[in-house]
Amino acid sequence: MWLFTKIGFTSVVAHRDDPETMLMRFRCQEDAESFREAIAIVTCGTGRENPQVLRTPEGDYRYRFEVRRATWDRLSGYLANLVDYPNFKDSVHLVALQDGTVDTEIEKGRARTYLDVWFDLRELQAVDDGPPVLDGGIYDPVVTRQAIEGRTDGDDTTLDDYFGEEGR
Repeated sequence: MWLFTKIGFTSVVAHRDDPETMLMRFRCQEDAESFREAIAIVTCGTGRENPQVLRTPEGDYRYRFEVRRATWDRLSGYLANLVDYPNFKDSVHLVALQDGTVDTEIEKGRARTYLDVWFDLRELQAVDDGPPVLDGGIYDPVVTRQAIEGRTDGDDTTLDDYFGEEGR
């Protein structure tokens, strides 16, 4: 299962040899640490579940750790309760753009990558259902990106203003 959250991205699978263990995999160490902190919250800091982040440069995912399935169940409920936004893409950008600045290169990259995933999945939707019609016209990915980047709160700053043309 792939999870795109405000605290990071993870790929979660059942452990090959132990049905009571889940393997959480991460592309960047910052995400692994964020999920590790979330596990400390859901286990009330008891230390019963304190996964050690393993760096696996030979693996598909560079970082990983194991958690008990029961902990995963609590963690997934915790993640569901973090949904406090009406628009996920905007919430990720708000995390990345706190006080008008980008926290880290990881946050900057996360906002850009999540938006790219959204566009890629939009293309999948078009394969299934035909191109969406926007404002009376046929779907155009460039026009859609421009529309998505427009702000409805009066702020006309675009993602490119934050990330730069080279970051797209």
